[in-house]
Amino acid sequence: MKSAPLPEQENDRLAELRRYHVLDTPNDPAFDRVTRIASELFGVPMALVSLVDENRQWFKAFVGLSASETSRDVAFCAHAILKDEVFIVEDAHADPRFFDNPLVTGPPHIRFYAGAPLVTPTGLRVGTLCTLDTRARSFAAHEARMLATLARIVVDLLELHRKTNELADANARIVTIIDSMDEVVVAIDAGGRTMLFNDAARRQLGHASASNDPAAWVAATQVYDAERIAPLPPERLPIVRALGGEVVRGETLALRGQDGGFRLHCVNASPFQELERTMSRTDPLTGLGNRRALDDVAPHALARADRRDEKPVAVALFDLDHFKRINDTAGHDTGDEVLREVARVFRAAARASDVLVRWGGEELLAFLPECDLDGARGFAERVREAVSALSVGRAGALTISAGIAVRAREEALEVVIARADARLYEAKSSGRDRVC
Repeated sequence: MKSAPLPEQENDRLAELRRYHVLDTPNDPAFDRVTRIASELFGVPMALVSLVDENRQWFKAFVGLSASETSRDVAFCAHAILKDEVFIVEDAHADPRFFDNPLVTGPPHIRFYAGAPLVTPTGLRVGTLCTLDTRARSFAAHEARMLATLARIVVDLLELHRKTNELADANARIVTIIDSMDEVVVAIDAGGRTMLFNDAARRQLGHASASNDPAAWVAATQVYDAERIAPLPPERLPIVRALGGEVVRGETLALRGQDGGFRLHCVNASPFQELERTMSRTDPLTGLGNRRALDDVAPHALARADRRDEKPVAVALFDLDHFKRINDTAGHDTGDEVLREVARVFRAAARASDVLVRWGGEELLAFLPECDLDGARGFAERVREAVSALSVGRAGALTISAGIAVRAREEALEVVIARADARLYEAKSSGRDRVC
């Protein structure tokens, strides 16, 4: 039996795997569905989502097995993560690497294996989606492409898992901060259900704050205007007005406590409009920003750069090479998938402060605050190298060209973008797949 060598960038690969926080988590129906689809699609009795850590392969989802993990030194998947291509063993009995492997000579008696690596947006392979059979069989090129496509779906699920955890952590931090405030904070959803009472609200509004029905705590809380003559009718309460779309700023109200005394409060209330705002500033295909998103951020960033006289602002403008040919030969569905994959590596190469925009058809723009020429060049090269490593359906080899420009003090953004566009034209006319 021949164990697999360690991949290049093994430490980075393991760190990436840990960032997903998915090892040893409970079954997830979404991952389970992918393994069932793989089993039925390829007509095999076993299919796994296998994640390879330091010493083992652990199965996030599996069909046809009773074990949830095996040691790494006997794992076929440890071989599969060495390259981006689908790893195929048509007959393990005839393969010198596996003929005496205990997973071949004993349960589950693997004879056939095909594993597509799970390649993250940063280009690291954290595991596989694999199919196994107890009999030898062939695996055609179109089957390998389908397995690779399913593997990309698994990576999307891993990314969703990671982002969900990050949002949960961020929400917990926000709630902790809100609970530490002396100000009363209450949130109600569009259906009129109470979403949030902070600690100050619980102190002020008492037992009524335990109810999800705002009418209950409104009725139990005597809210007066500043003159404290009579309780406000419900329709005049700031939170009710906000539900109707009104923005209330700096209104003085008095809350009457259980002891009969009053406390004055300066009240702000506004409707939640973040989702609508986000959607109007997002490209629906790639999930990147659109030009409106750049218009929102750029003026403030440019003014800050001029005021502080700190690092300049850079612009990187990208264009996928021969994209029309991809649409014409592989179809528009493949073209759309190429754009989504390129957007993923675009995000992976960027900082949190960067603004990433789908500028036009196959053009992408990165607005890079506090970034000099070397930083912009490094970002653009990371994107270029990651795109050249992509494999998307029938698209064939992918390359991208880029032009970068650094803004001079008080220079208009339109001028900087025009200079980046000129450098992009230079990159494409001098051979493509380069940064100018």
